Amino acid sequence: MSIASDFRTRSVRVFALMVGFAAAVTITAATSAAEFTDFETVVNNSTPIPGSTTDTFNSFNAPSISATGVVSFRARGGTGSGSSGGSPVEGIYTRDIAIANQPIQLIADKNTLVPDATKPNVSFNAFSAFPRINGGASIFRAQSPPIVEGGEGNKGLYTDYTGPLTTVANNADAVPGGFGTFDQFPGSPSLTNTTAVFKGNSTTSGGSEFTGIYARNLSSSGDPITLVTDTAHNIPGTSTLFGSTAPPTAAGNKVVFRGVDNEASPTVGGLMIANLNASNVPDSVQTLISLSDPIPHGSGTFSTIGEELAFDGTTVVFHATGSNSQQGIYTANAITGSVSRVADLNTTIPGSTDTFTDFDFDTTNGMGQPRTAAFLAGDNGDAFFLAKGPNDLLGIYGLINGQLRKIIDTNSPATLLDPNAQGFAITNLSLEREGYQNHRLVFAATMEDPTGVATSISGIYSLAVPEPSSLALLAFAGAGLVCFRPRRRAAKRT
Repeated sequence: MSIASDFRTRSVRVFALMVGFAAAVTITAATSAAEFTDFETVVNNSTPIPGSTTDTFNSFNAPSISATGVVSFRARGGTGSGSSGGSPVEGIYTRDIAIANQPIQLIADKNTLVPDATKPNVSFNAFSAFPRINGGASIFRAQSPPIVEGGEGNKGLYTDYTGPLTTVANNADAVPGGFGTFDQFPGSPSLTNTTAVFKGNSTTSGGSEFTGIYARNLSSSGDPITLVTDTAHNIPGTSTLFGSTAPPTAAGNKVVFRGVDNEASPTVGGLMIANLNASNVPDSVQTLISLSDPIPHGSGTFSTIGEELAFDGTTVVFHATGSNSQQGIYTANAITGSVSRVADLNTTIPGSTDTFTDFDFDTTNGMGQPRTAAFLAGDNGDAFFLAKGPNDLLGIYGLINGQLRKIIDTNSPATLLDPNAQGFAITNLSLEREGYQNHRLVFAATMEDPTGVATSISGIYSLAVPEPSSLALLAFAGAGLVCFRPRRRAAKRT
């Protein structure tokens, strides 16, 4: 081959590599702007309820998902029998979406006997809040009917961590520190490794009310409930007692929760973190983010920190407000304490010229129950949240590899979620703090026929969230095929 011929060949290859690089950038940019389309149905209102051949689900809470792809959710539907007295079926269910065509599994419903109940052969009669999951084990809050007329039934936390349903804590358990027995367990408990972590309220015989964060090791049935912190302890670095604690979120050997002096008008406290493996867990409680810390991209300090926290062991996703009516979604690094903005009221909505209008609002969950909260999730440094925009816009958005993207909103075609929703409108979306794990996002949605003729469609949906870098690799792989394709040999003359 001549020098000139070799130069031309190399030039073509370099040009092709440059084209491949441009294609990679173009594909990544185009994908970041495009709407996600690869949604899968986990369960909807045409799915039969386990144990029934005729009844189907009709409403759902926002789900949780484990790193292995098991979805845990609370749902209702059909009509029941037995102790439920013909009322709608309600329970906790799971589905493994990492393996194709796996059936819905029942964890507990209104026909399930309550473990460790004070009254024998009593079944659950209500399931509160949303369940959480770690590995293949769910943890949830439920209650049973009163023992006597006008009395109080069992209120407790339950899990299938060891296989059979067992009690984590109930209102017959003594509160660590001698503050009577538990009255109630607000919010949803959290499960990490072998440890359940939860909020509990109690009232002493003298009428004093206490609240705190507690833990229990589930690997041994005899392990007691232990204290993380309570309202008999000071907020770290102050002489002020905790006046309020919020339901915790745990990951790895750490737990995070909001702890302040006054829930209605907080002045001291903030976002707390504790080491569950510490020899003295209460002494390990530290302030990760204080109300006196400056709010990112705003003026002044934090005014409030929301109780809803997503935590992957390193990054906390949370909602907060500041002075001048600032509010937004933020992340905090659990190691360094650094805080970053995900989105606030000055952030442009992806795919729009408008900015977000609210991150903490009154809404109803998928089961029609009112709730005022921020709705968010996070894992692997990514953060997802529910937000409002102008003209009643409601959507799920995500900061993925540092890029803010729209996942789906009420202006998206309903057929993205269900091909049978032709002409329908997405009317509600719901997301919870363990709705994103290992690049899988799960959420609840409702779609309605604007004419009111067809029955509404509701369900739980999943999305495998791609990493933008993988798209660039595909483009470079294609470029490599162009650049380094073996040269054809000339046909041999005879």
